[in-house]
Amino acid sequence: MRFLIPLFILLAVSCKKKPTSQPILKAITFFSFKASDNPSLTSDVNGLIEGDTIKINLSSTVSLNSLVPTISFQGVSISPTSGVAQNFNNPVHYTVTANNGSTRTYVVNVRSLSVSKEITSFVFRVADNPGIVSDIQATISNDTIFVNTMLANGIMTVQHTGVNISPASGTQISLNNPTSFIVTAADGSTRTYTLIVRRNVYMFFGSADTYIYCLDATTGRLRWKYKTGGNVSGSAAIYDGKVYMGSNDASTYCLNMNTGALVWQKTFNSNINTSPYVENGVVYVSTSAYGFPAATISALNANTGTVIWQAVQGIFNNTSPTVSGNLVYVGGLQSGAYAVNKSNGALAWKQTNTGIVHAGAAVHNGLLYTGSEGAKLMVLDATTGAVVKSYQSGQIGSSNEVTIDNNTAYVSAGTQLIALDISTLTPKWVYNSVSNGLNGLGFFSAPLVHDGFVLSGTNEGRIYAINTSDGTLKWTTNSPIVSGLGAANVTAASQLAYAGSANGTMYCYEVASGQVKWTFTAGGAVYSGPVITLADNSVSYPSASGHRN
Repeated sequence: MRFLIPLFILLAVSCKKKPTSQPILKAITFFSFKASDNPSLTSDVNGLIEGDTIKINLSSTVSLNSLVPTISFQGVSISPTSGVAQNFNNPVHYTVTANNGSTRTYVVNVRSLSVSKEITSFVFRVADNPGIVSDIQATISNDTIFVNTMLANGIMTVQHTGVNISPASGTQISLNNPTSFIVTAADGSTRTYTLIVRRNVYMFFGSADTYIYCLDATTGRLRWKYKTGGNVSGSAAIYDGKVYMGSNDASTYCLNMNTGALVWQKTFNSNINTSPYVENGVVYVSTSAYGFPAATISALNANTGTVIWQAVQGIFNNTSPTVSGNLVYVGGLQSGAYAVNKSNGALAWKQTNTGIVHAGAAVHNGLLYTGSEGAKLMVLDATTGAVVKSYQSGQIGSSNEVTIDNNTAYVSAGTQLIALDISTLTPKWVYNSVSNGLNGLGFFSAPLVHDGFVLSGTNEGRIYAINTSDGTLKWTTNSPIVSGLGAANVTAASQLAYAGSANGTMYCYEVASGQVKWTFTAGGAVYSGPVITLADNSVSYPSASGHRN
């Protein structure tokens, strides 16, 4: 019996519950910047907890000077506390204290990520696309990428400021429909660009056979032709699905662009051998009058042909009108250069010190550039007509229209094509034509700049392509096509150049090589520069048109 008592005591002691030790907790379990606490955020941004480091990425547009964090943790306390704004331009340390007084410190690193997501260059390179002979550089405007090409598909090279782009650079894409490109910035935001391919659709030109022609600009196939009552030597103007052209029967014609059907005809009292200008539903027409005081500049309703106003200057208007701002600019035989008010035709200014003006005006940065008799380039104040400066080439013959491109003025003066520094009017280079044309001279037509080349025809029948960079010859037609009294004006679009000839043939050339792609023969000489419409409804004009300048 005496042995049972100690056993009972032992069992009683063993049945007593041992005290449980409390876990030691000191951990951050959640770290976030909530949009409700931080007005500069558009959504909540959560941090990534890796060991004792918390990483969180924010857009570079968000200021790190005063951000309020929301923190969940395990422990007795945390310092700094949740909900208190901190400057996160540098790492911020957070210390969690456990119930036993021990601590654990976390480092919060906030990284500011770039929002940059721009496409800076878009090109189809020769090395990647066997179907082309020179690189095709796209034009980027806002969120649209424009490229002029006849390619059905191609491999593009894209440069951008984001972290990636889709489709990726080097991908072959179809060019038959618009393509979207999505650029992703480092902060995860995106920007979408749309690639629009401009393809040549229609060509419009006139001929000495009295017809206005419409061709397929890609194949040269005749779509329609319209007979006028005289030679058609000026270029067309395109507006709202209509074609506007003048004729030496003293009429301006408005035709349906797709069918060639006559919409209206307006007859004046003198010939029209210049190109009309159309803007905001108004057609501006310059008429000619050899020896008669009846030459006019007129404004017509584009839909009906009704005269809005007509200004009789008593001069021979020799150029196509150019419209800029509130003025319409025209040159003539007796008047030199002059400007009328666009709203009512009232004379704004007249400058006779230019001499005889055979060239339409180019307006750039408030200055008017025009060529005059004697191969002279005149620069006038576009508002007042005052002479600012001039350049004399020393050549015989008349200067033609001036083309302004990349701070360079390109002008044809007799047998020369000249590139002038626009600020000083000093030559960057001069190119001389082959001298075996009419009267032993090859007078250049209005120069056209396209894809790094200056394109111009001569009265000896040649077409020249001159490098804009140094004035060296890229190509010229091997032998004169047909010499004539006038030099063909060139138009270019989508790596193709177009020019007529005295033999009535319209030629389509590859800009980079001069290779003839197709020809079309009209019934008479073609001196008017053709006008090309593209699939996106844009229009390419020759330099002799006021629309180009």
